[in-house]
Order: sequence, then structure tokens, then C-alpha cells
Amino acid sequence: MKSFRLLALTAAVLLSFAVAAVAAPVCSKKVNSFDFVVDYSGSMMMKNDKMKQDKIEVAKIALKRVNAAIPALDFKGGLHTIAPNGTVIEQGPWNRAAMDSGINTLRSGFATFGRMTNMGDGLQTCCSLSAGGPAAHLIIAYDDIASINYFGDLCKPWYRRDGRQITDAIRCVQEHFDTILNDCARLDARLAEDARNAAGEDYERLVNAAWRHTFAAHKLIATPAGEMAFLSKENDSNGCIGTVDVSYPSIPIFLKYCPELVNALCRPVLEFASMPVWTEDFAPHDVGRYPLATGQVYAARRHVGQGECYPPYYLYPAGTDVWDVRYQMPVEECGNMLIMLEAGRAFGADPALAKQYRSLLDTWVQYLVKYGEDPDEQLCTDDFAGHLAHNVNLAAKAIVGVACYARLTGEESYAKQAKTMAEHLLEKIGDKGNTPLTLDGQGWSMKYNLLWDKVLGLGLMPESFYAAETASYLPRINTYGLPLDSRADYTKSDWICWTARMADDAAVRTVLIAPIAKELRETTSRVPFSDWYDTKTGRYVAFIARSVQGGIFALML
Repeated sequence: MKSFRLLALTAAVLLSFAVAAVAAPVCSKKVNSFDFVVDYSGSMMMKNDKMKQDKIEVAKIALKRVNAAIPALDFKGGLHTIAPNGTVIEQGPWNRAAMDSGINTLRSGFATFGRMTNMGDGLQTCCSLSAGGPAAHLIIAYDDIASINYFGDLCKPWYRRDGRQITDAIRCVQEHFDTILNDCARLDARLAEDARNAAGEDYERLVNAAWRHTFAAHKLIATPAGEMAFLSKENDSNGCIGTVDVSYPSIPIFLKYCPELVNALCRPVLEFASMPVWTEDFAPHDVGRYPLATGQVYAARRHVGQGECYPPYYLYPAGTDVWDVRYQMPVEECGNMLIMLEAGRAFGADPALAKQYRSLLDTWVQYLVKYGEDPDEQLCTDDFAGHLAHNVNLAAKAIVGVACYARLTGEESYAKQAKTMAEHLLEKIGDKGNTPLTLDGQGWSMKYNLLWDKVLGLGLMPESFYAAETASYLPRINTYGLPLDSRADYTKSDWICWTARMADDAAVRTVLIAPIAKELRETTSRVPFSDWYDTKTGRYVAFIARSVQGGIFALML
């Protein structure tokens, strides 16, 4: 016996189509039973702006219209709620009047906030409702018609390249439904196994919390040239799109499972940096504000609204004074781009992209050689902490960036240059652990940027340095993790994982990772997995559902 389930959420338009379908003069019975499943969470107690009613009341109107249009064909029917879960009418012989009465019992006026809105658990319960036989599946599709304004072109999502339509995607799911579900199950199993093998059950918890929203914080599009562009959005921040220092921390997940996506992260930045308006000798910070990839908005001299800038910055001629250099991140972004391109290549991405933009990369590596060994007062990716002169971790990024350029291009002179820069750094900070925050000896910090020396085998720092450095962090760990540096108690979960990967001692890795899992279990902040939180209270500071949590996967590299 077939079953059919209709979700009465806030999308009343879908229900209107259902009414039209079942109200046709000639009806044939194609299913034997159905369930109305109603979202009963706190958000349904909010007002619908157009109808001036609580959303639950709007849903009840839609349900009654569908109920009125159901033909009298001896169906079985039931009425259930999710979030919280409940049964209003057990599935049984459908009666129009009884169903209307059940719909009328759905109440409004509950508190919007402070109520459990466990939609995931509710939907799981919905899927387990028995209707007397095997369940049919419901396909919900989103047609991303014009995904991103990509330097003036309204580009389609990757799945719609080559003339494909949303109907092709739906048809593919229909035809291969079981195969797709099995593939998803195998991926889940592989992720769990990879995580446990890398760093145990606590680490598996972190991976499970991070991987879905890491991918979800991006748009994958086909460029006008038919190439892949993977654009991140700065969620819960400034809304920038294609931010280089947001892409950089995310790449471990993509290196592990799809390295070509790292090239796709770099491509929009390389394209923008090649346009006349960008005359700087360092890499851009971003390529716009979501969903407009129309030129860097960070540090723009004039106010830019929520994505609006007319004309778009990419159209400005060379010599236009657009950006305030004081708020740029020159060493940060040059290093990030060179590291990402080489890491991608090392893990299997196509090296042709780097070759195509060789002249840009030459400019950026020269900037790192000139200014990176002892950076002046510059911002880094941790810009929330403010400007910092003589930043040791930023100097480390410059050194790694130069070494990555040498690997990427085969320019041996830059490999020697990177080694010399590393030796100079060691002369200043030593290799006994407890390395300072700044080159003039202030404080201390995680040296997460040296991850790539370990992962890519660049040979910049001796093994004794990493053993001493990672061991020196252990006494500084608070209840919920290692602070970012000596300036505050907050931390970044992605950087802790990068730092843990630098330790060869599995016990040190475990000690560094365990407090993040503890924070994930115990935090009172009811938000998606935050990368920026307080190590003493376990409460998030800011930043939720961000792509940077792809950095959690560093221990798998």
C-alpha cells in the first residue's frame, strides 16, 4: 500500500498547487493514504506580514482548502505536528468533517522564543509515521535560477550548466533515489571512520558538527567561460563574498574530499585581481558582497550598502582611489592565495590555473619577500583582534607562502629565500616553545599558519620546534580550549585544529581537541557551531554557521 505525506509548513504556494491538482473533474486514486504534518514550532507563532495573522493560522487556512478539495475516494488520513511532535488525528479512514475539526484544534498564541524548535527531530518522526505500507518519498527542490552576479554576468549554479534545468535535477533524484541515499550513507560512514582514525570520538563529534554548514556557506556556479567558481559567504559577519581569508581556513575539508574546489575558491579572486581597477601589488580581500561578486567592498573608502555599489567596482578604471590601504590585509591575502594554490595542486587540483595567472603570483610573492619577514602594523584574518605590528604568525604565513610559490612554479631561488626567512625567524623567536606573539617579544600565540610546513613537507622549521611549541600550549588550555593568543580568553576552533595537526604526539592532539568537543556539548549558546567562542565560559562571542569550520578537518590531512 502506498502512502503520501503532505508537509504544511509556511509554503502555502505548494499547497495551492495541490488543490488545483486534486480538484480536477476526473480523479483517479493513485495513493491510498496521506498524513498532514504541520510545523508547530515557535516561528509559526510569528505574524505573516501580508495576511496579518499568525503563520499557524495561515497554514490552517491552506490545510482546510486542501482538505476541501480531496475527492471522496476512500482514503486513509492523519494529522500530526512536529516541533513539538504530536498526533492530532491517528491515521484511519479519512473524514472531511473530522479532519476540519482536527485542524481547528491547532492553536496559536504560543511563545515565539524559548520553545524547542527541534525541526530535525520532528521531521525524523514524520518519516517514521506508519501509513500501512512502504512510504513514498517527497522531493523538495529549489531552482537557483540566477545564482550570483559574477562581474556583470548572472551566472547559474553548477548543476544548471550546459542548459540543464531544475526538472532534470528532480528527474535524476527520482530515477536514482535509492542510489543517492546509499551514497549519502556511505559518505557519512566514511566521514565518521576518517575522523575517528585521525583523532578519536571527540574529533568525530567536531567533524559531524562542521561539515554540512561548511559546504552550505558557499555557492558553486559555472562562470561565463564554463569554469567552476566556488564562492563563500561571510555568514554572521559582513556578508562579503569570496573572502580570501575566509576561504583559506576552510580548505582542509576540500583538500580531503574534492581538491578542485580549492582552485574554484581561488578563481574569482584571480579574475578580479586581473581587472584594471585592481592596481595593488598584493591580493584582494574579497570579490564583493553576497550575492554580488562585483569587486572588493572591504576597506572601500565610500559607504557600500548591502551589496549595492553603482557602478560596480570591477568597472572602475585603473587609478581610481577606491580602497583605504590602512584596512587592507596585504601579507595575509598574498600568503593565503599562494598557499591555497599550492596545497590544491599538491592534493590533486589542476595546476593550469596557477600557470594562467603566473604574473599575478610573481607580484604577490615579491610582496611577501619585501614585507613579510617582519610585517609592519597590518591586519590579519583575526581582524577582530585589531592591528598588530611585528606579528610572528603573520610572518610565518609569509614564509610559508614564499615556499609554496617555489613548489608551485619550480622557482628554486624562492625555496632558498623561504628557508633564509625561516632561519631569520628562528633566530628571533628560538625553537624552545613559548614563541612570542610579536617579534619584539610580546605575549604568545598559536602559530597555526605553520600547518602547511608540516602537511606539505616544506622543511622550513625543525621537528624540535613543533614538539616544543605544541607542548607549550598545554598549560594554557582553559576549560573549553586554548585561547587564540595572550590578548584575550576567546579562541577560534578552526585554528586549534590546525595547531593540533602540527603535533606529532597523538596525546597532545587529543588534549588540544577535547575541550572543543566539551564546548560543543556544554555551551549554553543555542547557535550553530561557532568558530569564535570564550574558552572560560564556553559561550560564543560571534560567528555562527561559517565556512571556516572546514578548518576542523585539518587533522585528516
